[in-house]
Amino acid sequence: MTNLRRLTADETSKSFLKLMGSGKRIQYNSFNLKTQEVDIFDMGIDGTERKLILTLPKSDGSASFSRDGKKIVFLSTRMTDYTKDFYTMAEVFIMNAVGTNQRQLTKTETYKDYPTFSPDGKKILFLSLEKDGRGKGQIMIMNADGSDLKVVTNNY
Repeated sequence: MTNLRRLTADETSKSFLKLMGSGKRIQYNSFNLKTQEVDIFDMGIDGTERKLILTLPKSDGSASFSRDGKKIVFLSTRMTDYTKDFYTMAEVFIMNAVGTNQRQLTKTETYKDYPTFSPDGKKILFLSLEKDGRGKGQIMIMNADGSDLKVVTNNY
């Protein structure tokens, strides 16, 4: 590959990168090891105009934007009584892109990761594995309001 260049200069771990709108902006998660919080950033495709959108508390993570940039789906351990690792404890939540109107969408004791919106924003998909992240796994799909949870694949 040619013409590669670094767009960020800090030492945080980046994840859940998404091209937004007409492909001229990038939104991503930046995990801060010191605070254990996740900062969500927006920047131009060339790395300019970087701005912090929202900081999630250490109970939250794996945030992904809807294509229109209006909603965020994420994992959170808040409101759970599980005693295992983050992914086993976490449930799928949704909120407005500015952090308001946060709602829990799932209540299952399964490993969850990679929540994401369908292209039209009407559905949410996520990875689900049996308790403790071992054993049978599947990709789940539900409406963006949390209703009609279904298995898409089985035993992958």
